[in-house]
Amino acid sequence: MQHILHVFAFVGESGEQRLVRRILFTLALWHHRHRSRRHFAALDDRELDDIGLGRDRRRAECQKRFWQA
Repeated sequence: MQHILHVFAFVGESGEQRLVRRILFTLALWHHRHRSRRHFAALDDRELDDIGLGRDRRRAECQKRFWQA
């Protein structure tokens, strides 16, 4: 996840600024999960075999909502 924001508090950062940072981080994480699962769903059987996973694992992962880890 190259573009995920860091959640660490900076010296002098207010509670409101930390909250905004955490919200932005959460939104970026959810977006990453959504995109990753969409790409995972598009893999064919050969590609799944290459990474050592099967259709059942793909189905289970792709059925998760974006907020579920």
